[in-house]
Amino acid sequence: MKKNYVIITECFKCGTRYENHFTASPCCKSIMMKVNTNGERTTITYLNSFIIPKPDPVKK
Repeated sequence: MKKNYVIITECFKCGTRYENHFTASPCCKSIMMKVNTNGERTTITYLNSFIIPKPDPVKK
C-alpha cells in the first residue's frame, strides 16, 4: 500500500493554510511557512524549494 504524503503550508502574510498547494497564494507570491501535523509552524521556505510530487502514471 502506498503512503500519501501531505505537505501543509501557511501563507506568510495572511495565515491561510493549504494542503499540498504548490502555487503562490493570492497575497504571498514566494514565501510560505511549513506546518507540522500538530499545526505548529516549523520553517519558513520559498515556494520553489518544495519538491512537487508527481502523479502516478496511468496503468494500461
